[in-house]
Parts: sequence; structure tokens; C-alpha cells
Amino acid sequence: MNIYDVITDDPIKVEQFDAACVSLSKSRYILAESKIKAVLKIVATSSLLQNALASALKGFDYGFEAKLFAESGTLPSGKKLAAFVFCLFADIDSGEVSLGDFLEKFYGSDMNAAYFSFCSEMVVPFMKETDELLKGNHSEISKVKECVKVLMEKINGSEDFTAGEKNDLCYMCDSLLGNIADKNAAKAIIIGLRRSLRKDVFDPYLDYLSAYANA
Repeated sequence: MNIYDVITDDPIKVEQFDAACVSLSKSRYILAESKIKAVLKIVATSSLLQNALASALKGFDYGFEAKLFAESGTLPSGKKLAAFVFCLFADIDSGEVSLGDFLEKFYGSDMNAAYFSFCSEMVVPFMKETDELLKGNHSEISKVKECVKVLMEKINGSEDFTAGEKNDLCYMCDSLLGNIADKNAAKAIIIGLRRSLRKDVFDPYLDYLSAYANA
């Protein structure tokens, strides 16, 4: 199954991200810094990508992994690789790290060969690991959406609200469904729901949603 078949929120940005990574991996060294900037720009405009990478960065020690790579040439794997390369891209983009110096130090003085190795070991795996993170986030988002739908059923079945109040609460739930990938927006909506849904029967659903938004 293609990743775009299961991710329905912001699919264009995800496609653009993969295309930008492929473009970077097939580029020439002289164009690489502008290509890295393009990748970061797409991440900056996509809540899906930001949340996926944030999950990889949580608890990640970039300084330790950078030192380990410098001393042994060992790269992290899985989501740690995605976090490592993302941090490296940010350092290159900010000027903290010179791409040319980095390539020469770790991959040799032949820039073409060094850049090819860099793309094979870092850029392409970064794209693949980020896509895997997106798939994992999609699974979590699917569960959250199901929770919201059950919450709406509970609201509509409650005798504690007027028809107008139910409409307002369901409108908030619909807004939550539409903003579920943006945790900051989701958090604000969940706070509003908690203020309105004061009955204990709603607490398990609100607690689950709050845990997701605050993760």
C-alpha cells in the first residue's frame, strides 16, 4: 500500500516532501544546500510532517549521536536516523555545519563520491524512515478519530444537553476531526470540550484525547 493511500490529511505536502528528498538525492553537490532548504521548508509548512518528526525527536540526544558518528562512523537506525538527519539538515541550513567540510571529513575528498555516499546513507533512509513515522502517526490518528466519533455519539445520546447545545458540541468535535493532525489546534479544541462536558461519563474520552494532544 502506498503511503498516500492511508494518509488523508495534507497528502500534497507529503508527496512534495518525498519528491524534494528524491531531488536532493539525485542532485549535484553544488545544489545540495538549496535542496536541503527546500526539504526543511516543506516540513515547516506541514503539521503531519512536523508531528512525525517531533515524535522521533522526543528524547533524542543529537549531541551524543553526532559524537558517536564522528568517532565510529556509526549512524543511528529507525526513527533516530530520521531525527539525526533532520537535525543535521537544520545545522547545514543555519550555517552551523558546512556541508562541504562534513562530506570531506566523513566521506572523503572526492566531492561527487562523497555526496553519493551521503545521499545513500542519510538522505534516502531519512525519507523512508520519515514515511514510516507518518504511517505510525496515521494509525494513532485513526484511533483518535474513532474516539471523537464515539464521543459525538455519547453527546447526541445524552439527555443533559439541548438540541442547540448538542449542535454546538458536535461542531467542536467536527472541528477537532478537521484539525487532528495539528496538535496545538487539537489541544485548544479539547480544552473547550472539557469545559463544556463536565459529566464523568465523558472523562475517559477527553482524557484519551488530551493524552494524544499533549504527547
